[in-house]
Amino acid sequence: MSTIMTRTRATTAAILLGLAGLASTTNATAPEPAEDVRSVVMMMIDDAVEANEQDPSDVFFIVCLPDDEDEASEIFSAWKPAGKDLDDDVRVFYVRGVDRDEVLEKCAIAEAPAFIAFRGGYPVHARSGCSEAINLKSFIDIALDPTSPPTYSADQSQVLYNDMVAELKSGDFRKGAEHACLLMLNLHALVEGPYNSSFGRCEIAEMDLMYNQSVMRVAQAANQDKAAEAIVARTSRTAKRTWDKGSFGHLGIALWMDLAPSAGSEDEVVAWANGYERSGRVAQALEKYGSRIRPLLIDHGSWGALARTVKNVSDLEDELADAERFAQSIVDDGIADASFIETHKSEMARTMALTHAALLQSKRESDAWKLGSVLAVYVGDELASASLCEAAMELGVLTARHETMAQDLDSTRYAALKSAMDNAFATVPTSDD
Repeated sequence: MSTIMTRTRATTAAILLGLAGLASTTNATAPEPAEDVRSVVMMMIDDAVEANEQDPSDVFFIVCLPDDEDEASEIFSAWKPAGKDLDDDVRVFYVRGVDRDEVLEKCAIAEAPAFIAFRGGYPVHARSGCSEAINLKSFIDIALDPTSPPTYSADQSQVLYNDMVAELKSGDFRKGAEHACLLMLNLHALVEGPYNSSFGRCEIAEMDLMYNQSVMRVAQAANQDKAAEAIVARTSRTAKRTWDKGSFGHLGIALWMDLAPSAGSEDEVVAWANGYERSGRVAQALEKYGSRIRPLLIDHGSWGALARTVKNVSDLEDELADAERFAQSIVDDGIADASFIETHKSEMARTMALTHAALLQSKRESDAWKLGSVLAVYVGDELASASLCEAAMELGVLTARHETMAQDLDSTRYAALKSAMDNAFATVPTSDD
């Protein structure tokens, strides 16, 4: 029988294998150092992975404990109630000391405590740092569900991201897309899944940034390679099935939305969004995640669904700030040149302005003008005013406030817009708002 140390696989997950010499106990026994039985435990772990690889229904856990006795006891005490409902045949291995360090190294995790679940011969779920029983229970529930997406640790995510970037730069679009999709499934589950509350705001912001960059990179891969496009489409379907199942709230729907252009599922997504009046669950998802598909809704003229993507205008301040950071990161990482920042800003201005017009069309005047004020802070008064006027004219919702805005625009730069506005006001009645 081959040991885990000697196995190699042509995927990034291969670096997460190689676990040998793990001191362990069974599910019912407290953790103890076991230097003298190390070779026996090696065989136990090898057998566990071998069986795990052959049986898709099999899952087992490794709990990496800190050296401090009190901390280790605290972790064990949290795990015990969290895992009290595990079936007797679900194995749990506890490791400490040099054996724990080897597990962490092979699984690309920085430090203990860490909790790792194996399925299909791979450590497909990992969590580090959390020690609350409620968080661990959520982790166990996700690990036991064979349909849940992978949930690697932040350290593992960085490894996947680095490999993805290298592969795409080398022209290996299929493998790059495979790892990008794996990474996006992971990051989406971490940020939007049941235990996201254990992350700090900065950690979530970092994961969001990595996720958004991966979305852009995988789109490039899908455009270059049919095999990469097929991988993206498969991942998209996985994400939608996760949401349809509903076991973890709205988990999956945001990734499905984000992959629509690369997966060729834009029409399906728009049809789903337009069903918000018939389905409360669709309406909730649209309010929470609909910002991701605003450009798609605009392209299809789905103005009612577009307005529904705004629940609280105050949320748009963070959204626009995140968009600004994202654009800068794209330039900093060499994905696009410096002109991308201004192009992205203009696109955001148009998207938000049309959302403003959609809100007016939906009789949400107060929210519409609050959005206009937020937009001005992000793109400046002149671009905001011009964008709002163009959008209102396009949707036929011009108001006296738009007329005032148009009068204040630069006569040379916006001559065509001002002329069009004059004609519109001469022929179309306007509201006071």
